[in-house]
Amino acid sequence: MPTDFIGLFTLLAAARIRFVVVGGLALLLHGLDRLTADVDLAIDLSTDAALEAVAHRARIVLEAIRMADHP
Repeated sequence: MPTDFIGLFTLLAAARIRFVVVGGLALLLHGLDRLTADVDLAIDLSTDAALEAVAHRARIVLEAIRMADHP
């Protein structure tokens, strides 16, 4: 599964959302061999931009659930 981690980091930085990469990808970026297919982020939710991003994502998930429940 191709994943554009750099694109994700760019979007977060452009939105001025503070984040840190953790988990397997962080180990890989520090030079340790660790296979991973995902990215784990810790996001600073104290900013309005971050809270809005989380709220937007929640709305998308809720809409998908509604659509699945009512074909």
